[in-house]
Amino acid sequence: SLTADEQRWLTQLLDRLPDSFADADELTALIYGVPKLARGLALEDAPTDEVKADQKAFFRLLYQLLVSAERGPRLPTLFAALGPERVRALLTP
Repeated sequence: SLTADEQRWLTQLLDRLPDSFADADELTALIYGVPKLARGLALEDAPTDEVKADQKAFFRLLYQLLVSAERGPRLPTLFAALGPERVRALLTP
């Protein structure tokens, strides 16, 4: 079961996930930016201490859902390897 924050993060990620992962910079900004958006910041804003803590928790959640582990390759690389359809399927509650 997911916490309210985890549900919000996944919803925001899936709502903004592009159909193609061709732009690695855009994908990286989105993955790192979801916790910023959840705290009312913009993607380009500098992370606060709270956002940094949220990012760690968000990344652990993504690794758990995508590869059943606490760690893995860089998330943009993992997303690209899995492809948009597989990422959506694995992250959709």
